[in-house]
Amino acid sequence: MFLFKRIILSLFVASSALMAAPASQSSIRELLEVAESRKLVDSITIQTEAMMNRSVQQILAGKNPTPKQMAVIEKMKKNALAVMQDTIAWEKLEPMYIRLYEETFNQEEIDGIIAFYKTPAGKALIVKMPTLMQKSMIEMQKLSLEMMPKLQQVQQQFVADMKEASK
Repeated sequence: MFLFKRIILSLFVASSALMAAPASQSSIRELLEVAESRKLVDSITIQTEAMMNRSVQQILAGKNPTPKQMAVIEKMKKNALAVMQDTIAWEKLEPMYIRLYEETFNQEEIDGIIAFYKTPAGKALIVKMPTLMQKSMIEMQKLSLEMMPKLQQVQQQFVADMKEASK
């Protein structure tokens, strides 16, 4: 009988956890505000522009483009940034974030995350995240540059293998 009561109690506790209150949109908006999500999204554009500038410098590798070529490069960068800014505009992203947070977190979890972001450690995470992302992007760019010759070798080997297999 004791075991039966424990099983029923366990099922009740488990089902209560599954029925946790869904997160409200207002609390998700508060979380996005406390986490400075909009500022983080805005920083992506700045980081991307810096990454594009580094890429252009690496591609040029000390070459001096003509003024016309520089104008073309600048136009490309401006157009690419405009596309990116339009694509990740906060007005477009916020509804997506709200939907994703609603699908992923319950109210208790959102409340806990908000409480964390209001602590010194949470505030430090918010302030330092853009720097961490920027450093991560730089490191990923380096890895990508290392990877490109290897991928080109794989592609060249594939072309050679396909020619051989077609004989």
